[in-house]
Amino acid sequence: MPIHYLIIIGAIIIIAFIIVLIRSFFSSAKNETIQKLLQQKNYDSIIKLLKKLLQKNDNNSFAHFYLGESYFRLDNFEWALPHFRKVIKINKYTKDVDEVRTRERLAEIFLHFQQLEEAQKEFLMILKLKPDNYQYYYRVGEIFYQRHYKDNAAAYFVKALELNPSHVDSLFRMGEIHYDGKRPTDTLNNMNKCLKIDPGYHKAHYYLGMVYLDSKNYLQAIQEFEKSYVDSEYRLRSLYQKGRANIESGSTDKGILELERGLQYITSEDPASLALRYLLAQGYEKDRNITAAIEQWETISMTKPDYRDTKEKLAQYKDLRQNDQIKEFMTASDSRFEGMCRKIVDKLSLEVQELTIKRGSVASIITSERESEWRGVRKTKQYIRIYRVSEKLGDSVIREVIEVMKDTGAVKGICITSGEFSRQAIDYAATRPIELYDKDQLSKFLQ
Repeated sequence: MPIHYLIIIGAIIIIAFIIVLIRSFFSSAKNETIQKLLQQKNYDSIIKLLKKLLQKNDNNSFAHFYLGESYFRLDNFEWALPHFRKVIKINKYTKDVDEVRTRERLAEIFLHFQQLEEAQKEFLMILKLKPDNYQYYYRVGEIFYQRHYKDNAAAYFVKALELNPSHVDSLFRMGEIHYDGKRPTDTLNNMNKCLKIDPGYHKAHYYLGMVYLDSKNYLQAIQEFEKSYVDSEYRLRSLYQKGRANIESGSTDKGILELERGLQYITSEDPASLALRYLLAQGYEKDRNITAAIEQWETISMTKPDYRDTKEKLAQYKDLRQNDQIKEFMTASDSRFEGMCRKIVDKLSLEVQELTIKRGSVASIITSERESEWRGVRKTKQYIRIYRVSEKLGDSVIREVIEVMKDTGAVKGICITSGEFSRQAIDYAATRPIELYDKDQLSKFLQ
């Protein structure tokens, strides 16, 4: 080969090498500049610089990646998304533009927009690149769990635990899945493992409490819920279940206090807050604090009018909301209720011989006629049953009153309620020595 050809070839090689060095220098300088601006959080400067690069070459994956990164850090996910997608489309990766990092960013953006399936696809693609990384198995399992495919989720959590048996998040999710599958022993094992690895993993106590509550071990359940209360995510649920455990075990007052604690943590009316309000209303109703119960039912009704029997409860206590006499009667203490019953007996021109209060809502009274001027006349007994309830009373109540009349020798019966009587009750009483007084007549007595 002639020497002048060799000289030309050598010159071309040298020039190419110099071009590569210059490009490498500018690329390195460009990367250092971008990294420095990122550290300074000077995203506006980065965006201006990279947009100029894209005007020259729209297939510059470096520019698209760092534009996406800048928008991502500014929480401008909508603008970040197309740049990361462009990087995937260009499909040219370097040490500065990493495929795993790009797909992670895409997944996070999809999660932000609640596009769970799209996010899951990105994590599955990452798993092909990083098959031995337990974190990505967990992320795929977590999305399956959020999509309510718990069997699929469990398979990925198990794989994550095979790679890292101490991964508490996977252990916790498996414990939740076991609980939903009614496997209490496995739930206890998983949650106790979580706490052994990380004693500060407070939400594990919640499911320990649920297992104990389901088995009616109320004391142990309450102790666990007090610990899970520390976790802000489980705080409202913990107070709800702690209140429920107290109410179910007979400590209604303590249950109400726990549920009232929960009210201060309600930030929006969601299923958890509605459940707490409803249980609190039940506790108030049981404790004869009907006004407070109505307040909770009304709050529930504003968010979800058809929630359980809220509509029926408000209808039952309609008169209580409008009638001050009935309201006082329904909310009075047991001793005050007894005093009201005695005054009603007096208005009926009768005398109390024996009076008992059952469950704070039913007064059973044996009475006799008042002393008359005819001293030799034998006074007859009458039996009175007074109910402070909102539900409609059926004929079974009338039958029960008739039986008590027979046992006590009463010749006449009176049944009074703050609610109403069913048609069957009215028809049954019509042919028997018993008078019925509903809420309207009761209101007149109370006046």
